[in-house]
Amino acid sequence: EITFSEAVLGTSIEVPTIDGKRLNLRIPAGSQSGSKMRLKGHGMARMGGGGRGDAYVKIQVAVPKKVTKKQRDLIEKLREVDL
Repeated sequence: EITFSEAVLGTSIEVPTIDGKRLNLRIPAGSQSGSKMRLKGHGMARMGGGGRGDAYVKIQVAVPKKVTKKQRDLIEKLREVDL
């Protein structure tokens, strides 16, 4: 999961792979919730020893259940400018 501001502005996150490694993944600005990003060559080993498949990371934008007064005011201002 990433925050709304991370989805809008872009960020870099660390993701675990199936073999226990951790990779840095750059999330581009404007990423949508539910979009998938490919980690080429970091998936399951292919049968017959032909290398590794790809792994995918599904982006989820977290929507907070509770916000502070300051956060609410800022979100209201964003709504005023259609964001």
